[in-house]
Amino acid sequence: MSIQSKVKATLTNLPSATLFGLYFAPTPNMINSPTNNTIVYNIAYHTAITVDLVKAALDSVVTSANPSASCKLVYASTIGDTTNYVVERSLEATTATDVVITVPATRPVRAGIHPERLCAER
Repeated sequence: MSIQSKVKATLTNLPSATLFGLYFAPTPNMINSPTNNTIVYNIAYHTAITVDLVKAALDSVVTSANPSASCKLVYASTIGDTTNYVVERSLEATTATDVVITVPATRPVRAGIHPERLCAER
């Protein structure tokens, strides 16, 4: 049985933000080798896609080829200038682009939040 972890992210006072990305990485960097994934949330449409972070360039941000990507959007809301969203993922690495999250942590795992930095609307 896989243990699920939920992460809640809140954006406030970002009236021009349309996209928001949340990722788990083994280093402080957003881009790593091997490639890790991120979930990108479209604030206007309340939708999310999982992408693989190959390099920090717009043309290299591609939708994850794995249809069973580990990050799942389970809740989203925007009220006024505050957006909340909750993602769920397994502590295990269920895809090649996942980072194992151990409890207690045996190595640091970074979670990053980058509004507008990952990709343009598609």
